Amino acid sequence: MIKKNSLYDVKFLNKFHYNSGKKLNIRLNTWKKYGSNKVDLPNWITNEIFKDGFYQKFLDVGCGNCNFVCEFIKKKLSEDITCVDISKKMLNSCRIKLKETKNKINYVLADVQALPFEDDLFDLVVAMHMLYHVKDIKKALNEIKRVTKNNGLIIITTSNYYFDKGLNKIHYDGLRKFGFPKFTLDKKIYCRFTEKKAMHLMSIFKGHIKIFRYHNDLIFTNLKDALAYYTSSMMYRNTYGPYDERIKIDLWKELLKFINYKINKEIIEKGSFVSPGEVIIFKILNKK
Repeated sequence: MIKKNSLYDVKFLNKFHYNSGKKLNIRLNTWKKYGSNKVDLPNWITNEIFKDGFYQKFLDVGCGNCNFVCEFIKKKLSEDITCVDISKKMLNSCRIKLKETKNKINYVLADVQALPFEDDLFDLVVAMHMLYHVKDIKKALNEIKRVTKNNGLIIITTSNYYFDKGLNKIHYDGLRKFGFPKFTLDKKIYCRFTEKKAMHLMSIFKGHIKIFRYHNDLIFTNLKDALAYYTSSMMYRNTYGPYDERIKIDLWKELLKFINYKINKEIIEKGSFVSPGEVIIFKILNKK
């Protein structure tokens, strides 16, 4: 039986979204090519938050394609690095990407809800855009706290959601227009880790939290690239996409035609299609 929410279905995530780095790279390359902020997120965070810091033991939970780790290596912010992910293929892509580095790097297949590390081990732990994929976010945060040293640093990121603008708006307009099931319109399911929810869950850190905002709009001038970005992730929120037995396949076809028309129309009329984006960054000083 299909589960209600695909966001934390590990088997589906491994099979579809993170079976290789392809879909993730589409999204990252899109932000690099069409983002209004020309400083990418890993670079921005290391410039604004870390500055001259050095971390003996660094853990990246949900490392994905290890963009953040690469930035740390480039800026010589750590030499002992551990990459954790639930996807073997994402870890393998990291191994290939980092095969020339001289840093000590450990690759660990694990779930953030049960990290296989002793207490008080890491000086720095980062969890970049991954906690919304975790079934029990509170448990994951407690694990992150446990493995971080007293006065160690934790960096957690999530997205700010603009549902009334850009790709989000036309996505939900399309769902309503073509009569998609009601559960696909439930934005609360998708927003499992918004700024407000995150602050409530992170009360375990006893208030030692500072919030940063990274603004980066997508300004599309190419229809093909906009559709590739949309189909790499966004159209599947709250669902299993065309594999979802609860939704007729024809609805997906109609939705894609609608998205294509809306984006193309705006590019022709205005020269670009703009989809706003903002990342919320939580800088946490871990206190035992």
